[in-house]
Amino acid sequence: MYEAFAAELGHVIREARHRAGLRQDKVAEALQLSVPLYARMERGKMIPSVAVLRDLCLTLNVSSEALLHLATPGAPGDAASHEDLSSLRALLRRVRALPEARFQSFLSLLDTLEDA
Repeated sequence: MYEAFAAELGHVIREARHRAGLRQDKVAEALQLSVPLYARMERGKMIPSVAVLRDLCLTLNVSSEALLHLATPGAPGDAASHEDLSSLRALLRRVRALPEARFQSFLSLLDTLEDA
C-alpha cells in the first residue's frame, strides 16, 4: 500500500510541477532540498513530510487536498480530473449566486435535460 501510494503521489507531484512550468532543480531549491532527494519524491521512492508537502503545494500553486485526493487509490489520477473539479467549483459559485427564480429555472432546465 505504501509503495503504491508513494508512486501515485510522485506521479501527481510531477504532473503538478509540469503544469506549473517548473524544473526539478527550481522546485528542490524552493523546498530547500537536494535535487536527488526531490527526484526520489517524484519517482515515488519516498513520501514528503507534512512540512515539505505544505511548501510543495505553495510552490506548485496546488492544494494539498488536490494532491492527496488525486494520489489516493481509486481517485482519478490525471490532470483532467483536477481541471474538471475546478470547472465544477466555478459552476457551483455561479449557481449559488442566482436569484431564487432563476435558480428554480436552472433546476427545471436540468430536469428537462435529464429526461431527454
